[in-house]
Amino acid sequence: MKKHGFAIGSPIAVTGATSELFGNLQPVDPSQSLLHYLPLHRFASLISGAAIYLRRLDLFQDQFEGKLPAANDSEVSDFTAQFMGQFGMTEKDVNNWKAFLTGTNRKLTYVHCWFASDSEDVSMWRDYADSGNGVCVRTTARRLGEAISRPSQLGLELRRVTYTGEQEALPEIISCLPAGRKQARPEFIRECEVRIIGTITEKPWAAGFTTPDREPPDHQLISVNFERLFERVYVGPNAPDTTFQEVEALANEAAGCRVVHRSSLSPFPLS
Repeated sequence: MKKHGFAIGSPIAVTGATSELFGNLQPVDPSQSLLHYLPLHRFASLISGAAIYLRRLDLFQDQFEGKLPAANDSEVSDFTAQFMGQFGMTEKDVNNWKAFLTGTNRKLTYVHCWFASDSEDVSMWRDYADSGNGVCVRTTARRLGEAISRPSQLGLELRRVTYTGEQEALPEIISCLPAGRKQARPEFIRECEVRIIGTITEKPWAAGFTTPDREPPDHQLISVNFERLFERVYVGPNAPDTTFQEVEALANEAAGCRVVHRSSLSPFPLS
């Protein structure tokens, strides 16, 4: 892929949201600060299991996760139309790809979410960490990549999420793109999400993960080294002293050094 296009035969220009999606396939800046907010009980589970939890994409509360925009229901993307013209792909071929992306591919893809930010955010504490009573793990893209294991059944990547509207059709024939796409809703855009995306590799897929009586598991666990992962662990601004003490004991022992700090934010109302 060149800077302004995609070339197998004649170059295919990419613009708009398609261009941004391709751009976000590039590695995340290793120095990028990443935050992950979670309730206390999930933090305790993270420590006890020494593993990061990836949820299957089609089981997220947002039922549009991993899907193409509404525009793809009624039209073919410009990228795919040019590809069809060059390589003889038919409309039936494209429809088969759409069905794969909407169905099978979402069941083969797992996600774990982080947020690209240098500072804490009240709305993130409220939405993801028990109204400020939970925990926030701080790391960097480099540390995260070095901390996680690479299980044989999953292909892993760390990717910035691209936020797109429903009016622009996106390429239907590149299966990795929709997993890094979310609707351009204000509550999503503010998150600046960076996600670990895990995709079931060919060998386990061929072993029968898509047969009618055997679906892929609803989650995947990947082992993590806390000494490398934890840059800092913040205890929520609304958390009591007992929570701080519990997190301090868990995280400092796991990291092998002092990583636990109070949130820099002041306590805030629960509603």
